[in-house]
Amino acid sequence: MNRTDSGKVRYKLKTPYNDGTTLVLFSPRDFLGKLVALIPPPRLNLTRFYGVFAPNAIVRAEVTASQRSKNSPRLAEHLKDSEKPYHSRNMSW
Repeated sequence: MNRTDSGKVRYKLKTPYNDGTTLVLFSPRDFLGKLVALIPPPRLNLTRFYGVFAPNAIVRAEVTASQRSKNSPRLAEHLKDSEKPYHSRNMSW
């Protein structure tokens, strides 16, 4: 990436497009607009879980290491056998 003599931003592509384009020219304002579009909004989770890893999935406890979920059989066992309140442990990575 560099600036041309006319003030445009020249961006060289890592791999060419299907039509053979290897570099793109932007005005400085357009280039900043493209960069700003890549910045995520503040306080937004960037990792989304779907399917069996979704927070409310019925089988989540069967496929995760901690075996914790809303309808976890392990949690139900713990609550049934113990008079102490349930405190979940942090997962050690």
